[in-house]
Amino acid sequence: EECRKMIVNLGLEANVSLIGSKTQEEIQSILNNSDLFIYPGIKDSYGRCENQGLVIQEAMAMGLPVIVSRVGGMQEGVIDGKTGYLIEENNLAAFVNKVKFLIENREIGIQMGEDARIYVQTYYDSQNVTKKVIELYEN
Repeated sequence: EECRKMIVNLGLEANVSLIGSKTQEEIQSILNNSDLFIYPGIKDSYGRCENQGLVIQEAMAMGLPVIVSRVGGMQEGVIDGKTGYLIEENNLAAFVNKVKFLIENREIGIQMGEDARIYVQTYYDSQNVTKKVIELYEN
């Protein structure tokens, strides 16, 4: 409710939506109609933060460049400057600058998205991961 009020108070209803829970198919459709994926994260007062969110790799698998916070495990699956951008925690200006950069340089965003998809297929595809685990056990 606090987020809804903030959206209204800032006059952002035309640009910001809170979409709630969605099915996997609905999420895939949303990502398929997106140009980039933004996932800011912070550490809480106990120092806890987001793990490596699967949603980041899902967005990358859909061919989207990602812009995520450099906290916790979120940064583990992103190659900064190649598959997306890693932004320091609480640096809103840096997030905005990278979004603007990708809007103004669409060809770079498209290439990053392609690189992101290839990266996820190479390192996160369940068949590839299974092969690597089997190789580790055999060696």
